[in-house]
Amino acid sequence: MTAQKSDIQYWVAFNRVPGIGRARYSLLEKHFGRLENAWTATPAELRAAGLDEKTAAAVVAQRPKISP
Repeated sequence: MTAQKSDIQYWVAFNRVPGIGRARYSLLEKHFGRLENAWTATPAELRAAGLDEKTAAAVVAQRPKISP
């Protein structure tokens, strides 16, 4: 695992989102640097990181239900 220690809670949160697996997690980490930044990103920013529209929408929909 390459996440910084402070990003562990965001790694766990992303793993609770349907459609986020190892490959997409890696895209987010590479694009945003920190998973905390990815967690608060807009749908457009998530798509710019390489997520498809459905997965970006799933992240946004799950954020209010998951507290990192």
